Amino acid sequence: MTSSIDLNSLATAAIALLSAVVGGFISLWGTAYLERQREARERQNLAAALIAELEGLIHIEQEVGYRAEYQRCLDQIKAGQPEPMPNYGYEWDGGRSVYYTNLPRIGILPENVTSKLIRGAGAFQVVVVDRQRMDRGDWNTQTPERRADMLARHLQMYDQVMALCTEIVADLRKVG
Repeated sequence: MTSSIDLNSLATAAIALLSAVVGGFISLWGTAYLERQREARERQNLAAALIAELEGLIHIEQEVGYRAEYQRCLDQIKAGQPEPMPNYGYEWDGGRSVYYTNLPRIGILPENVTSKLIRGAGAFQVVVVDRQRMDRGDWNTQTPERRADMLARHLQMYDQVMALCTEIVADLRKVG
């Protein structure tokens, strides 16, 4: 018994196989494309939320004039005038911030932005703790020289935080 090859059946099978391979490739490519689009939207949404939080923080700091008041206090202490540390009743609930509520997702942002955010959050915590200590009167028990040193350090950290916040906002605007 001889087998004859039916060229039409062979061509039909080859076309079906090729169609399946091409269809599978297009499906995989489409799924990967949609996943990249979803990840990009997620990065952009996180960046937009962080921008809003940081710009809000910068605005409040400038509007209230914390830095100028702390500088005035430092200048008076250095001039030998008895000046208690300012008390603003400063409160910060970091657990409700965009940064802390999205901490597990921060890694989806570009590495340079992530590292700046983490450094900035740590430095900002130092500023917050300083302000809370001032509000409790902890610094008022120190000598004027020690208060001046602590306040100068606070202002230096504050300036670094504000500069870093501005830099981070610029970097976040580039996130795509």
